[in-house]
Amino acid sequence: MATKLVSLRKQKGLTQMKVAEMLNVSRQAISRWEVGSAVPSTDNLKVLGELYGVPVDYLLDDDAVCESKAAETMEEAEIPDDNTVVPLDEGKADKSKIIAVCISCVLVIVIAISTLICVHKLQDRNTDAIMPIMDMDIDHVDDSPDGTFTFE
Repeated sequence: MATKLVSLRKQKGLTQMKVAEMLNVSRQAISRWEVGSAVPSTDNLKVLGELYGVPVDYLLDDDAVCESKAAETMEEAEIPDDNTVVPLDEGKADKSKIIAVCISCVLVIVIAISTLICVHKLQDRNTDAIMPIMDMDIDHVDDSPDGTFTFE
């Protein structure tokens, strides 16, 4: 609640002193509400909600999104061709994710092609080196009857 109070007060261009005068409380009370060391009373929450143009539920619920905040976000959004509203920061994040995925895909493809080329070359080299003994050429056959031979 504290950060919401500070943010809403600054959006309205009000000082802590001015808000304190409007609620008939001290400036220190406003300061304690904005730092979170104290909580405004129910009556003061109602007045703060009216002053800032937000429902009391928005002030009390940390997860609540105010309609005026949603409207501001819509104003800061880009509207793509498909008529969906994407906040500026989210669109940039999506683009960088898409670029990262594309680069990763290209790298995987390059590595896969390089691996296939290397494997193919290794297979060609190995098949040339292996020759069955029956396919070898015979240059000279030893036909000596006693198993002896001479050098010429």
